[in-house]
Amino acid sequence: MRAGSSSRRLRRASSAQCLANQPLQLTATVRDPPRGRPSAGHGRRRVNSPARPAAGRCYGGSRAAAPERPAVGGSARPFEVLEMSSDEHRPSSRLVLDMPIEEAMRTQRSTRRLKTDPVDEALILHILELAMKAPTGGNRQNAEFIVVRDPTVKRELAQLNRIAWRTYGSVWKFFARNDDRTLRALKAVDWQADHYDDIPVVVVACLRWSTYGPIVSGFRPPFPPFLAAIYYGSIFPAVQNLLLAARAAGLGASLTVMPLWSVTLARRALGLPIWVSPVAVIPMGWPHGRYGPTIRRPIGDVVHFDRYGNQPYRGMSTEAAAASAQHGVGADPRMHGKSSRRAPVGAGRSSPSR
Repeated sequence: MRAGSSSRRLRRASSAQCLANQPLQLTATVRDPPRGRPSAGHGRRRVNSPARPAAGRCYGGSRAAAPERPAVGGSARPFEVLEMSSDEHRPSSRLVLDMPIEEAMRTQRSTRRLKTDPVDEALILHILELAMKAPTGGNRQNAEFIVVRDPTVKRELAQLNRIAWRTYGSVWKFFARNDDRTLRALKAVDWQADHYDDIPVVVVACLRWSTYGPIVSGFRPPFPPFLAAIYYGSIFPAVQNLLLAARAAGLGASLTVMPLWSVTLARRALGLPIWVSPVAVIPMGWPHGRYGPTIRRPIGDVVHFDRYGNQPYRGMSTEAAAASAQHGVGADPRMHGKSSRRAPVGAGRSSPSR
């Protein structure tokens, strides 16, 4: 056996022993971001994790700390960069978003006022990788994403967005003229339309045609209606994953479809072939303002058991409904076709939705 080969095997074995013996404490450190970038949901937190190599590289039983990688704009990234083994067959680093899934869900909202600060490309790719983990119809995996950063392409999408919003938004504003809450929400949409060209990243979620025998996926036929559900069901789970991942990373994002009012013009702007269809547009960037928590209708008002109208927890919050269920008041099958039981006035009611 040659000395060089033996030396390489010894270094790999030593590195592997070091990697196996050192536990990982997954932390994410975020300093105050520049120009008021919100740090809600950020900070230094520690996540329980099984024994893995700590951040840094291991050589011959010793650990060298990985150098800090600042994000664009001078602040640390809102995620952890883990340095992996020096083995040439393994990746040198990977990103980890450490926000708990429930926190991301409870504080996610449509964020339309975005800063012009650029978004790190590695973070964009990581978010899209998480988006692709969503299930697709028949496991066809035919979702594709166009990441738009080119000013010329963004201007074309911005123009399409403004054309649609001028008509659609004027109708909304007319009927909401006495509704201050709705008018405040519409002002955010106005702001996004006026500053669309300055948004750092616009992601267009698309579906590509995919054939399996006589079955064609990624194509929306006009009939029967359930095929449209299959069509959208193959892309919107990925879009929701994208929105949650963006929230966990501290990015603002919102689901929009206004630039797609003319699929023909959208195809032309994006250079899409006929076998790729745009479905949703997600503007994304570092947000102005703060995140949730959001306010929604009481869970008892939107949940029906077995058949529509059977709402034993009507008017109750999740906590009140859970307490009621523990005391034997729940979704009784004998309630089918009868009026729903209501909670006493004021018991467990949530504040109005906004």
